[in-house]
Amino acid sequence: MPPHSQAAPSPASSHVLVPFAVCEDPASRQALRQLDLPNLDALLQSLLPQGVLSIPPQSPTLAHERLWASAHQLNPLTPAWAAWHAQRSGLDPLGQWAWAWITPCYWQVAQAQVTLSDPNELKLSAPELQALLVSMQPYFAEDGIELVQVQHPTKLPPPLLPQMPTPMPASWLAKGEVFRSSDVFSSTYVSLERALDQDLTPWMPAHPTLRRLQNEMQMLLYTHPVNEARSQARRPTVNSFWISGAGALDGTSSSNPSSTSSSMQYAQDLSRPALQGELQGDWQAWGEAWRALDAQTLAPLLAKVRSAQAGASEPHAPHRQISLTLCSAFKSNTFSSGNVSAWSRFKRVFQPSATVRRHALMEQL
Repeated sequence: MPPHSQAAPSPASSHVLVPFAVCEDPASRQALRQLDLPNLDALLQSLLPQGVLSIPPQSPTLAHERLWASAHQLNPLTPAWAAWHAQRSGLDPLGQWAWAWITPCYWQVAQAQVTLSDPNELKLSAPELQALLVSMQPYFAEDGIELVQVQHPTKLPPPLLPQMPTPMPASWLAKGEVFRSSDVFSSTYVSLERALDQDLTPWMPAHPTLRRLQNEMQMLLYTHPVNEARSQARRPTVNSFWISGAGALDGTSSSNPSSTSSSMQYAQDLSRPALQGELQGDWQAWGEAWRALDAQTLAPLLAKVRSAQAGASEPHAPHRQISLTLCSAFKSNTFSSGNVSAWSRFKRVFQPSATVRRHALMEQL
C-alpha cells in the first residue's frame, strides 16, 4: 500500500467499512431515524445481509477495528499497527522488530477510576512535541526503547493509523523488545479510540518496565516547561502517555509493503462526530456526517452495484463482489452482492419501504 494514500479498491471487489454507523446513545438512534439517506437505503435494498456479528463488550478491539485488522492480515484482537506502519515506511522492511505508538495525553484522575481525555484536544504544536520528545527520550532509551519521530500523524490517512480518531493526535513510534507479546507479561494495548472515556484499569500495561516508565514520565511532566507554559495560557496539559498498536510482525507479514494489501475502504467520516456525540450528547454533527457519507462514499458504491447488476446478464461477465459493512461498537453487519433468485426478487416487491427496512436493519446493530 502506498504510504500516503487510501488502499485502492480492486476492480473486481469493492468493500466499504463504516465505523459508528450506529451508536449506543438512544438519542443517536432517534437522530438516525430522522435522516434522509437515499443511497444507503438503495444499497440495503440491493445487497444481501450476511448476518449480524457480535463481540463481547469487554473486547479489546471494537467491531470495525477487528474487521480492518483482518483485512490487513493482522491479529484482530491485538493488531500490531505500529509494526505495520514501520514496515511500510521503511523503518523495519523485514518486519522483525517490536513497535508501538506512544501518544502524549492527559489522564483524568478521579476517586474511582482513571480515564483518558481525547489527545486531539491538546493540539500540541511541533515545538512542544519536540521539547517533550527531547525530555522523554533518555528515559525510554535506558529501558531499551527507541522513540522515533515520524511524519506528523495528523497528516496521515486511516490506512496508516486506522484505529485512531481523526484527526490523528501527535504520536511517536517506539521500537523495543518490551512491546513483543509474551506469556509472562501479556498486555493488550488498545487503541485510543477504544480507550477514550473508559476506565483505563483493564488496559494498563502489565510489563513492570512500562508501568515504571509511565510513573517516571508523570513526575517528569508535572513540572515540564511545556506544561508550565500551557498552564499559564489555561490550556490542557500533558501528564502521561498512551501505548497503542503494539506488537511485532515477526517477519510473517505476507503482503509486500509497496503493494496494496486490502480492497476495503475505511469510511472515517463518522468517527469524530460519534465521539463528540457520546461525550457531549449532541448528535447534529454526526447526522451531518452521515449525510456527507451517503452522498460522497455510498453514492459511488451504489453506482458500482447498479453497474454490476446491469452487466450480470452479459455472457461470461465476471462476478464483482460489492459489500457494505455497518458497525456499532460491538456489532457489525455486512451486506454483499450476489445472485438473487427470482423468488427473492418477487418477495422484495412486497417488502416495506426502503427507509423502514433501513430502520429495522439498523436496530439490529
